[in-house]
Amino acid sequence: MNANHHDHILPGPENLDQFEHVYLKQARSWASPDVVELRAADGARFVMKDWSRRPLIFRLTWCRIAAGREIGVYEKLRGMQGVPQLISRLGKLGFVMEWLDARPLPSRKMKDLLSPEFFDHLDEVVDEMHNRGVAHGDLRRRNILRGLDGQPKLIDFETAVSTAHIHQPGKIFREACKIDKITVTKIRARYFPESLSEAKQALLDDVPWHLSWGRFMRRELYAPLTRKGRRRRMKSKS
Repeated sequence: MNANHHDHILPGPENLDQFEHVYLKQARSWASPDVVELRAADGARFVMKDWSRRPLIFRLTWCRIAAGREIGVYEKLRGMQGVPQLISRLGKLGFVMEWLDARPLPSRKMKDLLSPEFFDHLDEVVDEMHNRGVAHGDLRRRNILRGLDGQPKLIDFETAVSTAHIHQPGKIFREACKIDKITVTKIRARYFPESLSEAKQALLDDVPWHLSWGRFMRRELYAPLTRKGRRRRMKSKS
């Protein structure tokens, strides 16, 4: 956030109408949440995830489960640097979290805005997240931000995997943690390949087949069918 949220009126189920609502992302499916920026009169900003506008059958089933899972993840990460903090629950179908003053990672042409140390700090954030029993599960570039303080920030824990048995985690959690580490190492390699240690290079040399196959499917089959992919094809033909 741009200021300590304790200095502001905090949004909750009883006062949402006091905040301006600006849609950041409207749900694309019946089971997905709306993501809304809440703007207070004093300039404070918050982010709301809200499933309350979904059809009744989904609100009574999947939406409650999805909201509860994500709230549980933020509870595990409470007090941790580098992730949004949970502000309030909105019943069983939504919650409010803090606004992070951060920007997307720059292009490789502007890598001077980053440094190998940025990725060292990112590794520390990911390690602490794992030590708290949470694996992100979707650490692509758009979910890793650079804060105005220069520090890495993680967002969008909708598909996170958590465990209550951190000292004896199950196979799914261990695999999700490994995927997190591989992904952040691959992103580091795009910017600063010379900074890869032998251990990190070995991690990239041992990418699970299902991860490689999944990325191939998204890149070669799914991406060309999206609106952005269609625009690229039309541009290349012109």
